[in-house]
Amino acid sequence: MAIGLLLGPRAPPDLLMSEDGRVLGLRDQGGVVHIASARTDRFISDAWARRSGQDGARKWTVSAVEEASGLGCLSGLCRWRKGPWRVAMVSDERRLAEACTSADIVLSTVDAQGRCRGPRLVIDRRDAWREGAQALWLDEQGVRRETANARRGDRPWVPNSSTRQAAPVKAPGA
Repeated sequence: MAIGLLLGPRAPPDLLMSEDGRVLGLRDQGGVVHIASARTDRFISDAWARRSGQDGARKWTVSAVEEASGLGCLSGLCRWRKGPWRVAMVSDERRLAEACTSADIVLSTVDAQGRCRGPRLVIDRRDAWREGAQALWLDEQGVRRETANARRGDRPWVPNSSTRQAAPVKAPGA
């Protein structure tokens, strides 16, 4: 029990994708959950926010300084940075190519399979359909990714169950 207390709680994920692949979220440096997709689902976003101890998720907005540096959301494309990682969250098919050329990680509510080759990691609706909800932790060494189906295990009642592990993704410059 002492070891468990010393380890403390796990850090919450930095990026989130809903099980249907239509809602994208991020957690800012202050731990506040923001929705970064055109579509919102109150049930999902409120659940994400409650797990962080906040009343409700907010639509992601940035300051003028951050926007001038290329961060923020503009018509179906949100850009965010954490450490060395440049992240793009796409919810408009017309902005997918732009996201793929400018980010290390792309989360997409539209189909990006085979169309987005530049980033180190691309997760889209098909991935959510196959693997369930997605959670990503970003740090200087790389990305840790967990999926709902992998946490549930390889059981007959888990959709598309397979315990395959995603290949590790190294941080830019690592």
